[in-house]
Amino acid sequence: MAKRAPTPADMDDPEHAWREQARTLLRVEQRRQNLTYAEIAERMQAIGIGETEVSVRNKISRGTFPATFMLQFMHVLGIQLIPFKPQLTGEVTLPPELLGKLPQVRMTPELVAALVGTSKKE
Repeated sequence: MAKRAPTPADMDDPEHAWREQARTLLRVEQRRQNLTYAEIAERMQAIGIGETEVSVRNKISRGTFPATFMLQFMHVLGIQLIPFKPQLTGEVTLPPELLGKLPQVRMTPELVAALVGTSKKE
C-alpha cells in the first residue's frame, strides 16, 4: 500500500508532529534491530500481549497508540526508556544524567497530596 502524502490539513494539526515523532521512534528501534512486524508481534504474544502483525503495523503507521503499547513495544525490543526503580518507601529517584543539575525531590505522602490537590488521610 502506498504511503499517503500529508495534506495541508495534516500539517496544520498540532498533533501531527507528535505522531510523526512517535512513529519514527518505534520504526528506528525496529530497524536498528532488523525486526519485522511479525517478529515484534510474536515477541508481544510471548509475553501475553494480544497483538498481530497487522495490528502492530497499523498502530505504528498511524502514529497513534497508547503509551502502554509503546512501553510493550520497547520492552520486547529490550529497551528501557527511563530507568525507573521505585523504592518501597514510595520515593522515586531519577539518575542525575536525566535531571542535569536539578535537585532530587523526595516524594512524600504530603507532597503527593499537595500536587494532586487532596489532603493526606490521617
